Amino acid sequence: MDALTRQRWQHAADSFNRHSEQTGTWAKGCGAERMNFIGATRKQAGKIINDDAFTVFNGTFAFLLDGAGNARGAAKRCVDIIRGQYQQNLMPSFPHLINLLNMNLIGLDAESTLVGVEIKQGNFLTGVSCGDSPLYVIREGQPLRINQNTKPRLGTSRPDIYWMALALKKHDVIVAASDGLVLDRYRMVQTVQRYMLRPSEMAAALLNMQADCSDDVTVITKLV
Repeated sequence: MDALTRQRWQHAADSFNRHSEQTGTWAKGCGAERMNFIGATRKQAGKIINDDAFTVFNGTFAFLLDGAGNARGAAKRCVDIIRGQYQQNLMPSFPHLINLLNMNLIGLDAESTLVGVEIKQGNFLTGVSCGDSPLYVIREGQPLRINQNTKPRLGTSRPDIYWMALALKKHDVIVAASDGLVLDRYRMVQTVQRYMLRPSEMAAALLNMQADCSDDVTVITKLV
């Protein structure tokens, strides 16, 4: 990371700390407040159905699916399954959830990517991904790709699942996206830095930085 990027990131972090001390958004002795995941999505111009779908549950769980091709809303049906499990206090383990979603997609004759994240104890990320939807942790101005592209996707007999685990640090920013987000890393980091004091607006800001929409685009963010 170059000196200018480090300086800008430190300035954003220092501003956040001053704001937090003044407003009491950090609990003394308790580490970072568990800020919520925030998501934003936009369908491709001219399309009737957005084949991206996401759901978030406070600061604990986030899921993003990107239906392949004309998936006819299959990703949203998967999100409805996840919401139903959560609302009934039946949120399954990741392996069970993957199997549940995969069987649903096979029944719909559709495929989808998946990024699923759980934050444990406020500062430990675990998760799964399948396909080419990226997951980043932006740390001190440096975007770190946490997952890898895999094939086959969900909706096939043997989807390739990538498992993730990472200890988080104060001021880390989690960014999950569908492959429709094609911002270069400089603009991504620049936008994140600009919205450190307004994390609830960060996902929409990243979406808006990409004016042209040649695909469905979805972004989920969380400031740690």
